[in-house]
Amino acid sequence: MKSTDKGAPLAEHRQALRELEQLCSTLRTLVLATSLGDQPHCSLMSFAFGEDKRSFVLVTPKGTRKYENIQGNGRASTLLTEAGGSEPQEAGGLTATINGHIAVLRQEERLRAVDGFVRKYPRLREFAESPDSAVLRLAWEEAVLVRGIHSVIRLDLAREGLAEGRNSP
Repeated sequence: MKSTDKGAPLAEHRQALRELEQLCSTLRTLVLATSLGDQPHCSLMSFAFGEDKRSFVLVTPKGTRKYENIQGNGRASTLLTEAGGSEPQEAGGLTATINGHIAVLRQEERLRAVDGFVRKYPRLREFAESPDSAVLRLAWEEAVLVRGIHSVIRLDLAREGLAEGRNSP
């Protein structure tokens, strides 16, 4: 049974944002989900924070299915988890789904994003700087944080980073 608490305290929302930022800071990979038509596609990706810490920078070869999907559908979703190979509900680790709009960066924006990406992954410099690679930014719009099976918090990040509600299954 789900309940929604629209009046969840602001402090809880801020704590959830801190947890989300910490999770993103400690992980080096995420699962990126794209789609085109009725065909979903998932990819394991290295990522870095965008300059605003409310977006991800991702790099992909241009000749990939995910790049084709992004060209046709600018909506994407990511999954990040502390759970590793164990079952999340048993591990009690934090898992986050972040949804948003993904765009191909060009010119100055691309150069700044590559700099940030390469700071985190120096060995990927040649790949990130290649004209055959697309540099992407996924701007966060919504996050759903799950801890175990009893704590689900939805953050509406398109509205100044504040949560719109809290759900408990």
